[in-house]
Amino acid sequence: SEMCIRDRVQSAMQEGLSFVNPQLVSSLQFSAGGFNAQYGDKMASVLDVNYKRPTEFEGSVYASMLGAGMHLAGATKNNRLSLLSGFRYKTTNYLLNSLDVEGEYLPRFADFQALVHYSLSKKSSISVLGNYSTNRFNLVPETRNTTFGSIQQTYSLRVFYDGNERDRFDSYQGAVSYSYTPSQKLTLKFIGSVFNTDEEVNFDIASAYWLDAISQVSAGNDTSINIGTGSSLEHARNSLHGYVYALEHRGSYFLPNSAWRWGLKTSYESIDDKLSEWRLLDSAGMSIPFSDEFILLDYSFKAQNVIESFRYQAFIQNSSLFFITAGELDLTLGARFSYWDFNNEILFTPRGTISLKPYWDRHVQFYFATGG
Repeated sequence: SEMCIRDRVQSAMQEGLSFVNPQLVSSLQFSAGGFNAQYGDKMASVLDVNYKRPTEFEGSVYASMLGAGMHLAGATKNNRLSLLSGFRYKTTNYLLNSLDVEGEYLPRFADFQALVHYSLSKKSSISVLGNYSTNRFNLVPETRNTTFGSIQQTYSLRVFYDGNERDRFDSYQGAVSYSYTPSQKLTLKFIGSVFNTDEEVNFDIASAYWLDAISQVSAGNDTSINIGTGSSLEHARNSLHGYVYALEHRGSYFLPNSAWRWGLKTSYESIDDKLSEWRLLDSAGMSIPFSDEFILLDYSFKAQNVIESFRYQAFIQNSSLFFITAGELDLTLGARFSYWDFNNEILFTPRGTISLKPYWDRHVQFYFATGG
């Protein structure tokens, strides 16, 4: 119905900050599909982010009507130890106050990231990455006024609310990476990571609505006729708790005009999802759906899903550069393997990309990709 506001999650009102903090990033690459075997099991999209490696002290501070942030970075004199950190705060009060549903919006989003890098020797180093993100979305709706229809026949919907919504989204992420480079050609990395998410969506909102038909009688004059009244009561106690633990190895071996890359990864996932929602809908003094004996709910949903599973992934690929008459030809061939014991799904996806940079224009590149 028009007066229901339970779809705020789907409309992205509660979404806050992305994981990527632009102040901490040195380079970023995005691919909407057709990427190499080293990225992802299914070819949807991929975001490759490289963090800065500071060599001297630096910092920044910014503030606006929608939030604030700062970052600090520095390194020791011999550059063996470096630190990169950033804090962000965001609020969307001013944007949400322009919506049809008027009320008290209290969205607050904040995150903190830190990356510590330490060189154990000329051939080995260790990095520690930590991230904490917290999102709060509180809403006390009051009224809603919406007009829709055509010039010949216009409808007006007025809604009055009572109750509130309180949502909480917290996530923690940490990773430790050890890198060993025995020679200029070979690099080996070992990574351990953990991710935790803790989410809650709670609301109890009562609403009453009036639907009027507005017809224009003469220029500058119109008439309003009430064609419907009703009310609803919405309730939700939803929660999601998830953990992901992963161990990964990545390696690369460089040859003249060629490079081999490979990787192995295993992860354990634990998800506990609890859903409890219902809505009571009343129209003209009768509960919908109608019953002479019982009070029936418009909808009711209660469930708990607990999933524990392991994933295993591996890939290998080769990139070669050829200098031909037309220009520089880059050919990448590889394959990716994955297994998920939750549904015993096995995926084997060969992939290949080829790109050509012609000599006659260095700003032009021809690109073709295929695979599964």
